[in-house]
Amino acid sequence: MNEISEGENTIILYFRKSKQVCIWTVKLALTCCLPLALQQKMLKVEHIGIAVQSLAESLPLFEKLLNTPCYKIEEVESEQVRTAFFATGVNKIELLESTSPEGVIARYLAKRGEGIHHIAFEVQDIESEMKRLAGEGFELLQEKPKRGADNKLVCFLHPKGTKNVLVELCQEVEVNK
Repeated sequence: MNEISEGENTIILYFRKSKQVCIWTVKLALTCCLPLALQQKMLKVEHIGIAVQSLAESLPLFEKLLNTPCYKIEEVESEQVRTAFFATGVNKIELLESTSPEGVIARYLAKRGEGIHHIAFEVQDIESEMKRLAGEGFELLQEKPKRGADNKLVCFLHPKGTKNVLVELCQEVEVNK
């Protein structure tokens, strides 16, 4: 090996004799070298939740804004909410409409009005991530993950410990076919 070049996200190794080039992304290289416990737990921003008064009024607006149709509308009875999802690349936008005047979203809208409600992060193992975050001093709003929309298990972190940002952890649930 005669040269090593580093970029912001890559390491390039150039072997002069064999004229071979090896390119690693830093994330891949670090993942290969770190113990599992130190690897990244939050896989990606899964979605951003937006509280709205009316899905009927908001759906056309977001379809125009995102230039894509809503791919799913779903009611989560336990949370008294109706959700609508838009895919935007690898991330999603979730619109949240309350189905009850006493629901969490109705209370949020009464206090803060329409707008960003939460940010959700995809995790590989929600229970171990909940345990890790509780150990780091974060307050969980649920002791155990619960069923959420879009085929997910979810848990929320109290916004007082996250600079007033409501954070949701979500894990894809395997569907038996």
